[in-house]
Amino acid sequence: MKEPTLFYSHFVECLFHFNAVSDHTIYNRFPQRDKEVELFTLAGSANKSRRESLYALMLQHCSEVERIQLTQRLCQEVLAAVADGSLPFNDGVRAVLTDTLGVLSGADIKVSAKASSGEDGDEDARMVAASKAKSALVSKIVRKNVVEHIVPIVIGLKG
Repeated sequence: MKEPTLFYSHFVECLFHFNAVSDHTIYNRFPQRDKEVELFTLAGSANKSRRESLYALMLQHCSEVERIQLTQRLCQEVLAAVADGSLPFNDGVRAVLTDTLGVLSGADIKVSAKASSGEDGDEDARMVAASKAKSALVSKIVRKNVVEHIVPIVIGLKG
């Protein structure tokens, strides 16, 4: 891929664009003709599975670090914006919020260390130990991220 961070860089923008929402101060603010909006929007419940497929594809091309950072960006730029009122809560924003919560609760954004299986005795043991250590570290980072960033925002959304 020529631009390895393309999907990560434009993920939040896609949430707004696919739902045809231009209420955010930054996202989906470029000039579009009516025909372009009609051709490229995936708004509405009829296109929900299409949007989910695109989100899954984009997340599959993101690294673990990018998925952790994307979780934080989604919380700050969508959930927090709704919670603090800087993003007006209307039908379009409701769709973006629904998609965001779906992405955050989906398996594709979850970070997991994959254990390798090999047949070399000592090398295999080292690989398994390294994989377990990586898994423990990633798990700790994700938990810290959830406690520091996601929980307060979700509590704010509830209010």
